[in-house]
Amino acid sequence: MKIAFIGGGTMGSVSPLIATAQYLIKEKKITNADFIWIGSYGGPERKVITELHWSYQPLHSGKWRRYFSWQNFTDLIKVLIGFFQSLIIIIREHPTVMVTAGSFLAIPFYLAAKLTGVKVIIHQLDLPVGLANRIMAHGACAITVSWPELVSAFSRAIEYIGTPIRDSILRVKSSPLQQQLVTEINNRPVILITGGGTGADQLNNFIDQIIDQLTNQYFVIHLTGVNKIGSRINKKGCYYVNEFFDEEQMGFVLQRADLIVSRAGIGALSEMLALGKKVLIIPIADSHQEKNAQYFRERQLVDVIYSSELTKELFLSTVSSSLLQHDLVQQQGRELVRPDTAAAKLGNKIIKYG
Repeated sequence: MKIAFIGGGTMGSVSPLIATAQYLIKEKKITNADFIWIGSYGGPERKVITELHWSYQPLHSGKWRRYFSWQNFTDLIKVLIGFFQSLIIIIREHPTVMVTAGSFLAIPFYLAAKLTGVKVIIHQLDLPVGLANRIMAHGACAITVSWPELVSAFSRAIEYIGTPIRDSILRVKSSPLQQQLVTEINNRPVILITGGGTGADQLNNFIDQIIDQLTNQYFVIHLTGVNKIGSRINKKGCYYVNEFFDEEQMGFVLQRADLIVSRAGIGALSEMLALGKKVLIIPIADSHQEKNAQYFRERQLVDVIYSSELTKELFLSTVSSSLLQHDLVQQQGRELVRPDTAAAKLGNKIIKYG
C-alpha cells in the first residue's frame, strides 16, 4: 500500500490529513516511505510537510470561479498541466489510494487516479460542500464528513467521523517559545489573533488600530501570516507577533490562549473547538466562511462579528464578554469535533481501501 495525501493552498485542507498520517505512523506502523504528499507550489503547507520530513510533490492546478473570468480559461490549462504531472507521479510512485480533504488542487490528481485505477477517499470539512468534492464524490470509494449535517449532502452513503486533529495540537511538547512566553504572560488573559496559514491583511490592520487598548488588559499573541509581519514588533510583557508558527509552537499558543480571534476557516476552527477554546470569529465577507460562522454561532459555540459590523467598540466589548463564557459550551464543541476518534476512523478506511 502507498498513500497519496493531497491538499494545499491553505492549511484547512492539510491539517486533518496530517493528523491522519500521524495516526497511521503511530498506530499502524506505516512509514514515511509508504506515502507522498501532493501540495501547491507556494502554499503554507510546503514548509509544514517538509519539516515533518515527508516526501512533498508540488502540483499545478486552478480553480473554477462561478462568474465570468478569463482566469477560468488560464486555470483550465493549469489543471491540464497538473493532470500530466499527476500521471508522472502515479507512474513513478505507484500509489494505491489518494486521500483529500477538499481542495481544487486535488482535481488533476483525481482525474489521473481514475484513469489509472488508484482508489479515491475524500473527507468533507466545510459546511457548504465545495465544487471539488462534489466532482470527486462521483468516483470516491469512501466519503467521510466532519459534521453531522453533512451526512445528507451527498447522494450516497457517507460517515460522520468528526475532524482529525494533529497530535501537536492535542499534546503540546515543551519548546523555546513556550519557555519564553510563560515568563512574559504572567497572570494576564491571553488572546491569540490569527488570520490562518495565509494571513489576513484586513484583520491585521484592524488589530493595529486597537493594539494599545488590547495590551492594556491582555497578553496578545498575533500570528500575521507569512510575509505579513510588516513593521510590527514585540513588546515585552504584553505583545508577541510572528508570521508563522511551526506545529509545536502552534500547539502551544492554541493551548495557552484564553480566547482566540480568527477567521472562519473550518480546519483551524475544528482545532480550536477540539481544545475547548473560546473563539471570536470574524469571517471573510461574502465567502463560505460566513456559513461556517453561522453554523457554530447557532450552536452557541462561538461569538461572531461580521466584517460589515466590525467596529473598535464592538470588538473590545465582545472580547470582554467572550472571556466570561461558561466552559460547558466549550465541552460541547469538543464533542462535535470528536478529536479522539476521527483520525483513527479515517485512517482505518485508508487501510481498508489501500
